[in-house]
Amino acid sequence: MTSLTLSKGDVDRAKYTDTEWAQRKSIQPKNSPGCAFANLTEEQKLKLGYPTTGMGYVIEHILKMTGPRVGDAAISRQHHNFIVNEGNATARDYLEVMLEIHRRAVAAIGFCPRSEIFFLGFNNQETNTLYEDQG
Repeated sequence: MTSLTLSKGDVDRAKYTDTEWAQRKSIQPKNSPGCAFANLTEEQKLKLGYPTTGMGYVIEHILKMTGPRVGDAAISRQHHNFIVNEGNATARDYLEVMLEIHRRAVAAIGFCPRSEIFFLGFNNQETNTLYEDQG
């Protein structure tokens, strides 16, 4: 059996952290496995001349991908770095949407976005490009 020992910390800091976390989560789309891709590094942002490191910005404003879907998996209009389930999306649907984002990013800006979602049940050939180091 493993035990865990906790000590009392700064109550005001804990309340602040709780409030901040709740605010961030409140704007994230529901019915999603989370952020699809890691954000750009600060260096990549500067190199590309973008105002932010956010992949949501890249997907929406650079790749112009508002609304694409495969089956019931669609890029969220609320936050473009989330893929949402609009009914009965399968893992294959999610994967295909992410692969299309990846293909367009490579073609348009020479950037390989790296997935923050790990797919189980697919072979490496189907998913490897999603986990490459960003370039």
